[in-house]
Amino acid sequence: MKIGDRLEVEWIDAQHGTTITHIDDFEDMEPVKTKSVGILVVDKKEFIILGFMIFDNLRVKHYQLIPRAIIQKIKILGVKRK
Repeated sequence: MKIGDRLEVEWIDAQHGTTITHIDDFEDMEPVKTKSVGILVVDKKEFIILGFMIFDNLRVKHYQLIPRAIIQKIKILGVKRK
């Protein structure tokens, strides 16, 4: 996995709610598996950052930082071409 590779990252997302909910309704809740597809722009021990809109001048408009602790699986969809 290298900077510039196109990845599919499966991770567990946090949840929150703002409606009035009976406490018994939480018994059936489960974490939500989420998938993000983007270009790897940062690869650190604690987290990765995917870029979704990358311009020629190496500026990123839309990105997502995903902590490694919540990542379930990373699949390489394409490698950076030289």
